[in-house]
Amino acid sequence: MRYSKKSLEVPKIKENEYPEIDVFIATINESEELLSRTIEGCLNMKYPYKDKVHIYLCDDGNRLNIKLLARKYNINYITRKDNKGAKAGNYNNAIKNSHSPLIATFDADMCPTENFLLTTIPFFIKYDKVGFVQLPQSFLEPDIFQLRFGLSKDIPFEQDYFYHRIQIAKNNTNSTIYCGTNAVISRKALKACNGFSLKSISEDIATGMLIESCGFRGISLNNVEAYGYATQDLEAFCKQRSRWGRGCIQMFKNHKILRNKGLSLSQKLEYLSSVSYWFYGVKRIIFLLVPLLFSLFGIITIDCSCLLYTSPSPRDRQKS
Repeated sequence: MRYSKKSLEVPKIKENEYPEIDVFIATINESEELLSRTIEGCLNMKYPYKDKVHIYLCDDGNRLNIKLLARKYNINYITRKDNKGAKAGNYNNAIKNSHSPLIATFDADMCPTENFLLTTIPFFIKYDKVGFVQLPQSFLEPDIFQLRFGLSKDIPFEQDYFYHRIQIAKNNTNSTIYCGTNAVISRKALKACNGFSLKSISEDIATGMLIESCGFRGISLNNVEAYGYATQDLEAFCKQRSRWGRGCIQMFKNHKILRNKGLSLSQKLEYLSSVSYWFYGVKRIIFLLVPLLFSLFGIITIDCSCLLYTSPSPRDRQKS
């Protein structure tokens, strides 16, 4: 398989080649209304053989009304007595209670389009050792920046550059990040890395890295085939990004990126870059402190003039 900076084209396969697939919808406290939208989206996904698609509502809230909701839509319901391992534990429990060779994962607020499976599944059939296929996240309403500045028609979603540029480029180094939703994963790849990672609250990026370290290929596509709801207030936004940042640091600490023999040098550098991104605050603190140190204490951090300094020519030396 050859990669470039452009998104890969979906391979063509025969209808009888489409395998069975499990669809996991992760939930813990989301409303019935929100889950109904996601379930209906999953039920409406096109597939040559609909009886090969098994939808599981993975409820970590152990709620009777959600169990009845699953019964209403005639889909499978999975729960457990505790929340150990959070979302990773929820998915690992679902793995034990399902059987298909491929697993599609969706957050409770991410609703797939009808072409989601037709876009992702062919890669697993056409190419060897594909561990997961990741599609972008997109949203039905403006994100927090578009909303606050009233620029929803003038600027793209905040995460668009990551999904449509950075992720696509990562295909070349097999360091594509698994983002926890809008993706299909190979059960064989999950088995090779002992399931979803329990050592990081960002189980998605850690699990994707482990899959790639086991010799499987992660693929990212530009095709937007699922839509959700963006965070609409600053508190929720900060909590979300704090969780992502802490999860990446936990991944670096607990999964020993530099010592992982399954990762190539380029993969290690890519994942180190993902971790170091969350230390951007340190740089900003330095930029804030430097002028204050000079203003309050006369401490010169960088001693230079505004004019470019050049050494005098031999002729100038003679004149002096």
